[in-house]
Amino acid sequence: MKNWYDTSEHLLFEKIYDKHKQKWYVWPGKDFSNPLRKDFIGLEKADICLIDRKNTPRMPWHDIQTKIIGDTAFDIALHFIQRWNYLSDKIIVPNESFFYNNIQEMYPFVTCQALRSIGMWSYESQTENSIYLAYINLIRNTKKFLYIENQFFITKFVKGDISDPQNLLGFEIFKKIKNAYENNIKFKVYIVIPLLPAFELDLCNSVMAHILRIQTDCIYRNKNSFINVLKQAGIDYKKYVIFLSLKKFHKSIYDEAQILTIEVYWEIEIQSHAYMLKILNLIR
Repeated sequence: MKNWYDTSEHLLFEKIYDKHKQKWYVWPGKDFSNPLRKDFIGLEKADICLIDRKNTPRMPWHDIQTKIIGDTAFDIALHFIQRWNYLSDKIIVPNESFFYNNIQEMYPFVTCQALRSIGMWSYESQTENSIYLAYINLIRNTKKFLYIENQFFITKFVKGDISDPQNLLGFEIFKKIKNAYENNIKFKVYIVIPLLPAFELDLCNSVMAHILRIQTDCIYRNKNSFINVLKQAGIDYKKYVIFLSLKKFHKSIYDEAQILTIEVYWEIEIQSHAYMLKILNLIR
């Protein structure tokens, strides 16, 4: 439970409905959540809200709901069956006919591939990094722009740097921008990340402080940060990259003179010439 259900309005306060003279909520109990104010505790009591609904806005989440059918849905089901069989003594055998016999709707043909990141610690196989490889493929093959929404932006921009983080997605983005600069090609990178990680708002908190430090080091503070490697290459970063966040303002439904605001939390996608819907965070 992380308040992941949301509407396109990204409401900060609940619209209270009256159904058969009984109040009901879109976000009942702990679904009305603001992790910056109070992280989840006592999950066995799901109907008890942890924050003051009248004075504390909920944190909207910008996620995508999607439906997948066909071969890709079978691949996703097979992944969970494999994980179950690895962890459990009771073996499940996939029944492929079940999936195809129950497809009632026809959709325009699209190419869709399921990706996963998995290692020997969680599944008895060689390490798979198809999500990471898909990132690299999209970055290398995009023509005019790269749009990334992610919970974090933690990556490496200099190949050969032995320090953490280890992933080289930043280096791939840097090469793409450098090529555009040298060949006078119009190209833009849009990176959308939350203003703050979804932890209780305490900058003395070791987890929040650590993530903020690493992320700002990656973006602009470290000598090998995104902004600094672009500057070292003689590139005006403002022409090629922009960092964005989203906030929502709303009048309190209990006191219209009071205007409250909160960040909208992002955690979903990368887009270029293709579209990648993912749940893997850019963190290591």
